[in-house]
Amino acid sequence: MSFGDLKTEGAVQKLNAYLADKSYIEGYQPTAADVAVFDALSGAPKDSLNHALRWYKHIASYSKAERSGFPGDKSKNAAAPAANDDDDDVDLFGSDDENDAEAERIKQERLQAYQEKKAKKPALVAKSSIVLDVKPWDDETDMAEMERCVRSIATDGLLWGASKLVPVGYGIKKLQIGCVVEDDKVGTDFLEEEITKFEDLVQSVDVKYLVMTSAATPDSAAASVDIKVVLLGQRYVGKTALMERFLHDRFLSADGYLTTIGAAYGSKRLMLQAPSNRSVVLGVWDTAGGEEYHSLTRIYYRGSRAAVLCYDVTTADSLDRAKFWAGELAKHEPDCRVYLCGCKLDLATEDPAARTVSPAAVKKFANDLGASIFETSSKTGENVAELFAAIAQDFVRGSSGDSAAEASGTVSLSRNANQQQQQQKKQCGC
Repeated sequence: MSFGDLKTEGAVQKLNAYLADKSYIEGYQPTAADVAVFDALSGAPKDSLNHALRWYKHIASYSKAERSGFPGDKSKNAAAPAANDDDDDVDLFGSDDENDAEAERIKQERLQAYQEKKAKKPALVAKSSIVLDVKPWDDETDMAEMERCVRSIATDGLLWGASKLVPVGYGIKKLQIGCVVEDDKVGTDFLEEEITKFEDLVQSVDVKYLVMTSAATPDSAAASVDIKVVLLGQRYVGKTALMERFLHDRFLSADGYLTTIGAAYGSKRLMLQAPSNRSVVLGVWDTAGGEEYHSLTRIYYRGSRAAVLCYDVTTADSLDRAKFWAGELAKHEPDCRVYLCGCKLDLATEDPAARTVSPAAVKKFANDLGASIFETSSKTGENVAELFAAIAQDFVRGSSGDSAAEASGTVSLSRNANQQQQQQKKQCGC
């Protein structure tokens, strides 16, 4: 693969396009090819070249000594300037000095084909995931009727999702219901106005979460926060399905599932509400859960700022594997924030007897880590948006200091480890 002179903007743009669906220059792990391209760059790519920047930050997280030990032959990588390429290796972003008429004709044909293909792509639609708290008047309110009334609200660009009843106090429960809306068609004002029309049932409506998926790059790069998030857990607990639901809002059924080998990557830009008004890009790494990939998985969680430890609520030993990864993070990435995610909640909801992971054991594990707990269903979408919104919001709040991060309910593993060490010293009289 030839990128041309990587000191030029055109070549870096080509590199960015090449990395749009790839994690590395060659294969599924860092190699000498990555080092050759990394060394050929004059510095980090611009924020607008998000794929190249994501790759650059990942390779930069390795020390120079570690990079020198990557497998492969650097001399075989075609990252050299375009002038050294063979004349018949036509490059869309090739040198401006190309005079060959045939090469120019081929380049124009490819450019035209690219423009035609681009024109056929549907325009990106900005959507938001919203979770509403709908509060009744008292404990005598018919909550089933309230939910039926809320779901009866139908309009173009509105799709209702999962719901649940959440205790408020004194025997009163509120309806917590999610939906996905197209931003240019449906807003929170419309939802609140329509729901409160059921005045005999509804006392008030509040927006619990609103996560906007931006269809365009924000104007200010300074307002953007990039967060590397890694999904860790036993094989088949639901990591890939969780990632698919978050990134593409779709459920990956068993028929369409392929076992993750090494890791898979995807990113999504979230626009948080006021007062932060921040753009957050979550770069999510889905790692292989098989024990044979453990040494390889460590490569992918290097430099992660947040880790989601996944377990299957219907598989008891999956929590033990989550504890294993918590220990690995404490050793290798002690400043990484951790979140617990119980997957396949829909199975336990349909059949409570299917739940084999003790909620008490999960709570104790979370308390030991100082982590938040989310039980999710990739099938229904329940709590998936809330999980990733919490990660984004925690980092935005925590950007002003650790106190904000601690207030959010999550702490780094290193702080927790230090507390345990101090407690052990007190117990042994050291």
